[in-house]
Amino acid sequence: MKDRISGGYRSTRTSPVTSVPARGSGGQDDADLFTPELAAKYHSDDVRIMETGEAEEFEEKYIVAGKNLGQHNQTPIRGEKGEIEGVLGVFWDITGRKQAESELRRYVNQLS
Repeated sequence: MKDRISGGYRSTRTSPVTSVPARGSGGQDDADLFTPELAAKYHSDDVRIMETGEAEEFEEKYIVAGKNLGQHNQTPIRGEKGEIEGVLGVFWDITGRKQAESELRRYVNQLS
């Protein structure tokens, strides 16, 4: 989860994409963990989600440890009075799913 005020990670099991252990992530922000381009994108996404109050889902390409496709969901986290306190993001690798979908399309095309 990222804090609205500081933009830093409050808690995380691993850093999205980089798989940095949680011990190193508390208090860090995207600029500490990602390239300047990715950090700017993530910051822009966070600001938009906190301003709109709407959850979003992304499908993004990464090249990390041989994995290249990820699904990323982000949702605003609200406090007791409904105010947005931060953003919760979940990232998972979908490379295998995308490869299976591609194989299925190829197979269906061969049958046509």
